[in-house]
Amino acid sequence: MAPPHKSVAAPGWSEIGDGTGDYYETTFPNVSTYTKTVNGGVSGTTNLVIVTNTLNGDFDVYVPALFGVRGTPIASYSSSTNILTPRDKVRVDAIFGGGKNKNVIDATKKATLAIATEYTKLAKNPDQIKRLEDLKKTPGYRSLANIPPPPAGGSAPPDPAPTLQDLNTLDIAPAEGTKPRDNYGPFQYPTAILKNGQDYLKFTILKYGNRGISKSAIGFETTRALPELKGNIFLPIQPTIMDSNLVNWTSDPMNAIQLGAAGVSLGIMKNPDDAVGKMIDTMIAGSKNGSSSILTAIKTELAKNAVGSQSNLLSRVTGAIWNPNMELLFQGPQLRPFDFSFTLTPRDEPEAKQVKSIIRAFKEASAVQRGVGDLFLKAPNVFRIEYMYGEKDTIHKSINRIKECALQRMSVNYTPSNTYMTYADPAATMTSYVLSLSFQELTPIYADDYSEITDEAEIGY
Repeated sequence: MAPPHKSVAAPGWSEIGDGTGDYYETTFPNVSTYTKTVNGGVSGTTNLVIVTNTLNGDFDVYVPALFGVRGTPIASYSSSTNILTPRDKVRVDAIFGGGKNKNVIDATKKATLAIATEYTKLAKNPDQIKRLEDLKKTPGYRSLANIPPPPAGGSAPPDPAPTLQDLNTLDIAPAEGTKPRDNYGPFQYPTAILKNGQDYLKFTILKYGNRGISKSAIGFETTRALPELKGNIFLPIQPTIMDSNLVNWTSDPMNAIQLGAAGVSLGIMKNPDDAVGKMIDTMIAGSKNGSSSILTAIKTELAKNAVGSQSNLLSRVTGAIWNPNMELLFQGPQLRPFDFSFTLTPRDEPEAKQVKSIIRAFKEASAVQRGVGDLFLKAPNVFRIEYMYGEKDTIHKSINRIKECALQRMSVNYTPSNTYMTYADPAATMTSYVLSLSFQELTPIYADDYSEITDEAEIGY
């Protein structure tokens, strides 16, 4: 692991966390304290650990516990209010009461602004530049950034109204104290599957990322970000290989009355005075004869609709119905499902470990993730599934391709022979497992997906 980045702009401060440059930490040694007692007070010193968020300027104050453990913060500072809120009032009063040690707060704010400025210069990222400007405008940092306060009796100019594009930069952090797994293998069953030249199924686990809103705000970006996580899962190709390409077509009726009503709706928008009358005239004129019969049928249909009747009054009276002009109409694409079932029978202890790691990986990758503060839930990871030539380690061109999929259902049968049996290894591994996986593609198949496959002899999707 690379050593933590130490800030040049703020000596003594070191980066902590996941390497994104958001959090920095330092220790203020021998900070004076004064605790009031019944007989007066007791003076002393303590070390303070500060952890600052360089994105928003907030920071937490800690008094180290035994063995240097950071423990629970005794106070939290908010840049939006410029207030230090105590969590341990006795300790905070002893350290900061009566304006004591204000230099610690001031030094932390200066360092936070210096680190944010330093990182922005290195990143050269428009979003980071905006965050720095927002930080400078907060009540806690405005004076340090030499930004004048709001006019007397007034308020600061309102922030620009949020736009749909602002959602493109929204990132829901994981729950505090959790770190989503980012390494899955490689795991394989059987253990020699990549060495014996046989064809195989390759599962790659992907992080379910954002799909941005287009700049025009009337649609979405073409693709969703699906960054790969480390590792793969390799399993044998199953005896039954099938796919079904689905499109949703539905029979749909529209009789003359319904068509005329649509025309009335449009006519009312333009000229509401006589839209219904014109509809009736047009329908009668469209027939070569029988205008009186048509007029009677129209009145019958309108009477039925007026009372909300679901019965076919015209058919009940005359034995005829309005021509429904039935037609099969395209309703949209459908998402393809894919089901797999693997019988995993380990033959030695290393293979037993691989089998259990494979089951664990599928379970963990498909589990819902908790977001920060338990306010949000994040989507599970998703999968790329590929049929591979064993000898060439390339995509199998004679079997269908599969788009990225979500694992919707997973089941494990631990006793497929209906008998409880384990090996004599230390972990008491089951003699066999049946792993059943039900996937569904994230996006439909479109005609242009095939245009990306230049080899006409390849089946494609």
